[in-house]
Amino acid sequence: MSAEPLVHGKKVDPPDTSWCKFVAGILTRAVTIPPSSIGPTLAAETGLGIGSSVYWYVRRVHHDNNHVVLLHRIDRSTARATDRGACPFDTGALWSGWTIVSGLAADEKRAYFERHDRPILEGLDAFPSYIARNYSGDLGAYDDGAQPSTDIPEVCGWTKRDSRWPPWTWEVRVAKDRLHDVVSLVGVVWRREDASRFDRWVDDESGLGRDDAEHLLARVADAELLCGPAEQPRQRAQRAIREWR
Repeated sequence: MSAEPLVHGKKVDPPDTSWCKFVAGILTRAVTIPPSSIGPTLAAETGLGIGSSVYWYVRRVHHDNNHVVLLHRIDRSTARATDRGACPFDTGALWSGWTIVSGLAADEKRAYFERHDRPILEGLDAFPSYIARNYSGDLGAYDDGAQPSTDIPEVCGWTKRDSRWPPWTWEVRVAKDRLHDVVSLVGVVWRREDASRFDRWVDDESGLGRDDAEHLLARVADAELLCGPAEQPRQRAQRAIREWR
């Protein structure tokens, strides 16, 4: 009963190609991911005492990130016992107030986060017992967004207008300076037109040398999961998650 794959989604807003650099930075050391600059992410990292990180959801694809979906697993041969973190809710949503936590005062958010946050490997190892306790061992119920029956009962809702996203979705984060030592790519899910846009960016805008560019595109090709004609990236990614062993 696996806590993987880990899911990282990106929006694509043509003609903006900044997403290409971020995706490339996750996939290769040759491209540097800049420190967090998006307001809510930076505020949460500062407020919760988290270093600049890359974030994944455990086995769920957010409906807002329906263009490019990266699937990863943790490389246990190189991950350290101290690498953080794994948490049974979205840390950014907690800090921003998008997640409703009953009885939690604003100045208690960091302490609440620290009670639930744990090292990545410890969190992944605890995930099967979490599913057993809260979903009677039914991993599909977690995948479908059902509320846990016993853990984190105080996490009870979502304040954003779109309430489809389950606030009890597990999150895994990896410090950017440990990224390529901790995660391994298992899937790049996108439409053919976004794949072509990324290829053009690598060739024309990335500034990568020939060897680095070829290595990056080969990695993508090895893990690429193209959507069918009437299929959304979110649907294709969810199909891959269901098939995960």
